[in-house]
Amino acid sequence: MPDHATAPDRRSRWRAYAIVTVVVWLGRWWFSADRRVTHISPDEPSQLAIARWLAGGRWNMFDHATWQPMFGTLLSPVYWFTDDAETVVRTALALNAFLGGLAAAVLVVLLGHLTPLSQSWCAVIAIVVGVAPSSLSGSSFLWAESLVSLTFVGAIVLTIRAHESGRWQPALGAIAMGVAGYTSHSRLLPFAVTTIAVVVGWELWRRRWRRAASLAGAAIALAGLSVAYTRWLLANIWDDPTDQNTVGAVWRRAQDPLQVGEAVIGQLWYQLAATFCLFGAGAVLLVRALWRHSPDGIDTVAARLVVVGLVPQLALSAVFMSDRSRSDQLIYGRYNDAVVWPIVALGVAWVGWRFRDGLDTRHRWITAGALAGLIGTGVAVEAWHGDAIRESYGVRSMIPGLLAFVDGNDVLDPARVTATTASIFLLLVALIALAQVRDARPLVVAVTISSATLLFAVGVVRFERVADLRLNGWLRASAVREIEAIVPDDAPLGVRPVRDSEDPVVRFVPQRQRFQLYQLYLPDRTFLRDRGVDDDVGPYVFAPLRDPELTEAGAQVIWFDRSLRIGLWEEPRREEPG
Repeated sequence: MPDHATAPDRRSRWRAYAIVTVVVWLGRWWFSADRRVTHISPDEPSQLAIARWLAGGRWNMFDHATWQPMFGTLLSPVYWFTDDAETVVRTALALNAFLGGLAAAVLVVLLGHLTPLSQSWCAVIAIVVGVAPSSLSGSSFLWAESLVSLTFVGAIVLTIRAHESGRWQPALGAIAMGVAGYTSHSRLLPFAVTTIAVVVGWELWRRRWRRAASLAGAAIALAGLSVAYTRWLLANIWDDPTDQNTVGAVWRRAQDPLQVGEAVIGQLWYQLAATFCLFGAGAVLLVRALWRHSPDGIDTVAARLVVVGLVPQLALSAVFMSDRSRSDQLIYGRYNDAVVWPIVALGVAWVGWRFRDGLDTRHRWITAGALAGLIGTGVAVEAWHGDAIRESYGVRSMIPGLLAFVDGNDVLDPARVTATTASIFLLLVALIALAQVRDARPLVVAVTISSATLLFAVGVVRFERVADLRLNGWLRASAVREIEAIVPDDAPLGVRPVRDSEDPVVRFVPQRQRFQLYQLYLPDRTFLRDRGVDDDVGPYVFAPLRDPELTEAGAQVIWFDRSLRIGLWEEPRREEPG
């Protein structure tokens, strides 16, 4: 702990970490407890494929986009005990919720370094951040968002400890955590690079040449192992992987500053609205602490390390989502939600400090700036994208922080969101002003806490109502298990996705999604890509009903998916040459 923090005894600290972990874990698990099947493809199937293959099973990701393997690796032991689809999905969600709880516990440690807050207040703030709607989505699916938060915050904590102690162990730990972050999701590559650069750079600054060389060598070795491990998995699980997230693609998007600027404004509005301007207050506090001692007691070194880690991630999210057409990508939140925890936590702390000390001139400017940022970006989003977002807000899991604002007609109105969040923030400022009246303070604080708790609960309930919609909609694909009574045990199954240009009865994307679901429910089957009746795959092939090529070849449908017009075809036996 830094000098300005109260240092509780070891047992008390670990008790706080355990409480935060369990509370956030249970809160996140409760939110996703009803999930019984995957919902986002290929994100979720890719992690299941990695887990099953590592445990000795089978799964073919064909030519889908590739994903980093850390979450699937952690999940793989479940396949040692069961192949049951529902059990695996629920275990994966419980694991993801637990990782979110660990991330919240590590946030407690970071807040202890970053602020003068007591251990108890750090724990309370970490719980609030860990179960907020924008964070809940991180463990609501089978993806690596909780790992992103854990490795991001963990690497910063270890880097701070390396700086404070001068020891090599936390320095090596920070490097390992940064590489683990990249192995969790490729978007953390800039963070891994900056973490390594900071840790090694400090050793060079202190003229510890041997240690700097050793840490640099360890970083190269760990990064090499990560890349080799990922490539090994891709080579064995993907037939012809498609990597849509290349450095070249990101660089091309960065060439259009106007589109990038538009993405920055959309994502900034999302964060300000989703946090009722607390993101803005926290960001100002963090930036102010970079150059001089903060009047609020924020540690300068810790603040600098948080900013060094955050800026590349925020920039990458804006660049990667620039020049997109899907409405959720215009105000994208998911990539940033997992890493802005320190800023949001500072925003929550700012509220507590203001109730205690009031709003002096400096903090009035912070208040005005946060509100102006919300309104300014809100006006821009409304002008540029308002109609498109009202018509459809896209993939809901990518903007979880705004789902509580979706009305009963399933409409997200940016103008209404801006007005609502601005009004609530102004009400909060008014309560802070009232709390400075000595006799009124206890009542005002009680009303504020009660109202905030109610608002938080209503937000979570409304968020669940929208986010949980149709998450188990693909359960009907489990009917594919009926083919076990039809197809011989050792027979491989072909899949023949038909592109939309050929006018299939099922569009191309739903076909590919369903072929991944079939593998979830048929763990003992080998799936192969079918390229026509004359290839070596068959005679059992999944393809859309009324497929002209299979019909012309004399193939027969022996089973069909009642929910999606996909059938299992049996091709005619080829006569062996005499």
